[in-house]
Amino acid sequence: MWLLKKNEVIDFFTITLPAFLLGLNYVLYNALMEDTFKQPLRIIAILLAIFGWFLRGKMVVNKAQITFISIIFVEAIINGLSVLNIAAAGVFAICTGTDVHRDEKRLFAVNVLLVGLVFLLIRLGIVQNYSYISTMGRLRSTLGFENPNVAALFYSSAIYLYVISRNRIQISNILIAMILDLVVYYYTDSRTSFFALLIFMSLLLFMKSIKAHVIAKACKFIIDIFFAFNLLSVFIIDKFIKYDYLLSGRISTYARMIELSDSKVFLLGGTTVTADSFYYMFLFTYGFFAYVIFAIIVHFGVEKLILNKCYKEVSFITSFFALGLMESSIIRLEIIAVLLVWKLAFQRGINSNGISANID
Repeated sequence: MWLLKKNEVIDFFTITLPAFLLGLNYVLYNALMEDTFKQPLRIIAILLAIFGWFLRGKMVVNKAQITFISIIFVEAIINGLSVLNIAAAGVFAICTGTDVHRDEKRLFAVNVLLVGLVFLLIRLGIVQNYSYISTMGRLRSTLGFENPNVAALFYSSAIYLYVISRNRIQISNILIAMILDLVVYYYTDSRTSFFALLIFMSLLLFMKSIKAHVIAKACKFIIDIFFAFNLLSVFIIDKFIKYDYLLSGRISTYARMIELSDSKVFLLGGTTVTADSFYYMFLFTYGFFAYVIFAIIVHFGVEKLILNKCYKEVSFITSFFALGLMESSIIRLEIIAVLLVWKLAFQRGINSNGISANID
C-alpha cells in the first residue's frame, strides 16, 4: 500500500503536474495573452519529467530515443530556444515510462481541469467569448481564446482523451464524443478539428466491424504517405494553388514559407514564418534531417502499437496526423492530447495491458 501511494505521488509530480503546467501555458498565451512564463513553464515541465525518470529507476533509452535526443542537442545549438517545443514533448514521451493507460487517464483529468478553468475565466469575465463573421462569411466564436481554431484544438483535446481513456470504449462513449464534437464545431466552425475527431471515431467503429489489424496496417501506410507527400509538395506547391481559396489561403501561406526559406533553413530549420501545417512547421523549423528521422520514428512507433494490438491508440495517432495536414497542432505540446501523440510515437516497450480498442 505504501509503495502504491509513493508511486501515485511520483506520478502526480512528474506526469500530472508537468502536463498541467504545459496546458496552463496554452491558456496563458492563447486566452490571457500572457507569454511571460512561456519558456519557464516549459523548462520546469521538462525538469519535473526528467526527475521522475530518475525516481522510477528505469532509465532505459532505445535507439530511436537516443537519435531524438541527439537531434535536440544539435537543434539547440543551431536554433536556440525554439527547440524547447519538441524537447519538452520528447522528454515527456521518454521519461514517463511505458504505462500508456495510466497517462491517458491522467491527461484526461488534466484537460478537464483546464476546460473548467477556462469556463470559470469566461464566467468571471476575465476572458471573452467573441463571435464574428469571418472573411469567408462564416459565423465563428472564440470560446475564451484568441481565435476559434485555437479554441477548437483545446476543447477537442479533451474529447479525444475522454474517448481514449475509457477501459472499454462503448458505442455510447463515441456518440457522446460526436455530440461534443458537433457542439465545438457549431461555435467555432473549425472544420479541421471537427473532421479529425470524426476520423478518430470512424476508425474506432471500422475496427469493430472490420478486422482491426487490417485497418491499423492501413493507418500506418496513410501516416507514411502524409509525411512523404508533404515533403514532396515543397517542390511542387504551385500545382496546388487552385485549392487556395477552398483551404482558406493555406496554399499561398505554404508557398510564402518555401519562398522565404533558403537551403540552410530547409536542411537545418530556423524559419520565423508560421503556417497551418504540422508538416511544414516541423520541416522548416527543425530541418529536413529532423523531419525524416521523426517520420521514421513515427513509422516504427505505430508498428509497435499494432504489434501490441493498441488499435484505439493507432486510430488516435492517425487522426492527429490527419489534423496536422491543416493545423500545426502536433508541434504545440501544450495541447494535452498532443503529449499522448508523442508518447505513442516514441514508446517501444509499451505496456498494452487494458488498452486495446475493445468496443462494446
